[in-house]
Amino acid sequence: EGSEGSEGSEGSESKTTLDIVSAVASKISVPVFASLDATRLGDADAVDALVAGGARGFALASAPRDANEWDSVRGVLNAVAAVLNADDDDGAGRSAAADVEAAKANRAVSLSSSSASSASPTGLAGKLIDGASLALLERERALLDDAVAFLRSGAPELEEIDLLVEARRGLEELFLLVIVGEFNAGKSSVINAVLGERFLKEGILPTTNEITVLKYGDKNETKQSTDGFYTQTVPAELLKEVNIVDTPGTNVILERQQRLTEEFVPRADLVLFVLSADRPMTESEVKFLTYIKKWGKKVVFVVNKCDRLENRAEIDEVKAFVADNAERLLGVADAAVMPVSAKAALAAKRTGAPLTNTGFVELEDYVLSFLGGGGEKSGSRGGEGMRLKLNTPLQVSELLFAAAEEILATERKAAAAEVAAATGVGDAMEAYADAMSEDFVAQLDAVRQCVLRSVARCDELLDSTLRLTNAAELFATYVLGNGGGGSIRRGYQAAVLGDARSELRAALAEHTGWLKRNNTNQLKAYEDAVRARGFDPEETDLGLGAVITAEPEEERLEAEGNSGAVSAEDGETRRDDDDEETVKTLADVIEEEGASAKTTSLSAADLVRRRYRDADETSALTVAASFDHFSAAALLEEEVKSAVYATVGAAGGAFFVAVFLSGFLDSLAEDVLAFSLTAAVGYVSVLSLPLKRAETKAKVRAAAEDLLAETEKAMRAEFERKTLAATRQVLATVAPWSRAAVETETEIAANQAKRDALQQALDALRRDVQSL
Repeated sequence: EGSEGSEGSEGSESKTTLDIVSAVASKISVPVFASLDATRLGDADAVDALVAGGARGFALASAPRDANEWDSVRGVLNAVAAVLNADDDDGAGRSAAADVEAAKANRAVSLSSSSASSASPTGLAGKLIDGASLALLERERALLDDAVAFLRSGAPELEEIDLLVEARRGLEELFLLVIVGEFNAGKSSVINAVLGERFLKEGILPTTNEITVLKYGDKNETKQSTDGFYTQTVPAELLKEVNIVDTPGTNVILERQQRLTEEFVPRADLVLFVLSADRPMTESEVKFLTYIKKWGKKVVFVVNKCDRLENRAEIDEVKAFVADNAERLLGVADAAVMPVSAKAALAAKRTGAPLTNTGFVELEDYVLSFLGGGGEKSGSRGGEGMRLKLNTPLQVSELLFAAAEEILATERKAAAAEVAAATGVGDAMEAYADAMSEDFVAQLDAVRQCVLRSVARCDELLDSTLRLTNAAELFATYVLGNGGGGSIRRGYQAAVLGDARSELRAALAEHTGWLKRNNTNQLKAYEDAVRARGFDPEETDLGLGAVITAEPEEERLEAEGNSGAVSAEDGETRRDDDDEETVKTLADVIEEEGASAKTTSLSAADLVRRRYRDADETSALTVAASFDHFSAAALLEEEVKSAVYATVGAAGGAFFVAVFLSGFLDSLAEDVLAFSLTAAVGYVSVLSLPLKRAETKAKVRAAAEDLLAETEKAMRAEFERKTLAATRQVLATVAPWSRAAVETETEIAANQAKRDALQQALDALRRDVQSL
């Protein structure tokens, strides 16, 4: 009492051992083992009697010596297994005669040849994934994690990334085995036999009403998932490598059929279609096969309860019937049909007995070879399930990486163009400055033509004034008269100056406006470009906008320009103030300047520099406005006077010399000679008037050239200052864009390199998987 087992030794007669076994088994609830000699293994009646008497195991005195004795051992174990299985189903109420019948029935039907090898008691657990497959599995998991991370960062616009995530998640569950069939076909029994323990309920009534996913867990418990399915955790080692889906019978599931086929069959690595040997291929089973046909999944037809058939011929007949229907319905010529006895297999596993006559040797070998490639008869299908399992994520990754390559190619092209545009701004601004320089020549020419037109009018004034035909008039005006009365100044105002100032101011204003328009538009174009790319131009503002858009103060310049205006009436000079108007004569001005000599001592350059400060910031309009037209008119007046006085003075001096000489000469001839010489000198003096005119013109041109030189200098300084300011501001504006463009191109190049490296690793893995 209290012992874990009891052994009854065989005496001189078998009946003695049977009596001991019966006596012990009837009083003590422990397994009883009967000692049996190997030579007595073939005595089926003696063995059955011991089993019926309560023996639940045998202790052999020696190991079997040949194949015949091994066959006898298997027969004994099958007999014991059948009784143990019956114990679980019917309990203690079963008679000894029933035990004997169960033992005989189990021995009578052999599901496989006697030479078939026996599987390990542990079944499939620990065998589906060998070392090479496990290494590939871990390698693929890590590689797919890297691939997903790359796609999320390098090609986030790909909406199909979640497909790879889902495929990667499938590697955690690894294999998915879906069990389908009619209720009472023995699906739960098959699952229990596969797991090696009675984890699921079995019975003649439907025991599974919902789709249940069996997963590994420390405790056997069932919970409903959020998706409506049930998850049952079972402490079975096999479930560490494969998840099993238990389903309601095909003859009871209606709306569940669609969910089953849509949710699980497409993901299944192998479908075990359980049929009952006494009624294979019912209408509901045939109908359900049509549901799963389109998915092209590997289906193994497990014909259960073959221990109910009388002989091998009946088993072969059922097997052929199922194979024919599978070929007709699924189009599979070599359908896998496995006749088994799940109850016998479970009993054998629970007792450690061989699985020889249960059909599970072939079934588990097929499953093992298909999924893991480790079966003894794997052949060409060896590792097919593992290859399919590992290839599915690789196929998804191949499609995604091809799409990523297209995206990266587009991004590389766009990034290269962006970098070229951003980093080429410096060259673009140099080209812009060159183009502006060419146009600037036209701006200079426009200003020069305004001034030269005024010079030409001044030449016309001098030509019409200082000429021989006007000698008498000039003599009467400048010698006998009041010195001209300001006629030259009035002519300068009317004929020379005229609209010249407004024309020059307009040309210079156009130059300033031209600079402002072009530089502002150039800067705005780049500001819009960087703003469109998400950058704020204000963050890189150098404060040069005031320089680029600066304009002269027109009203002040007009006031300065009018300060030297010469009146057209009576040689008067106008100077405008806000409150009063003062009119001064030329004499008043000369007196204010100090003396007439001071005015005539002015050089042509002084006309420009009297108000102009030689600084780069001074605009050309300021230079033009600083030209002293009042002094220019007075200087021109003095030049004309000087020419007339010089001419008249030379002629008059010659006349007085002739009169003086005639007082000293005695003869008429000498007087005539003296007067002739004097007349010649006077004539030459009068002829010098055109020379004086030319000298005056030269002085006018010199003053004009000085004005042009200073104006062009100011224009060039303004051009360079504003163009340089625009260039500096543009380069500062595009600097963040340029840096970002280069960084983006570098990042894309890094993504491309990462993608190529991952692609090479995936290709190598794909080759290794194919050779698995």
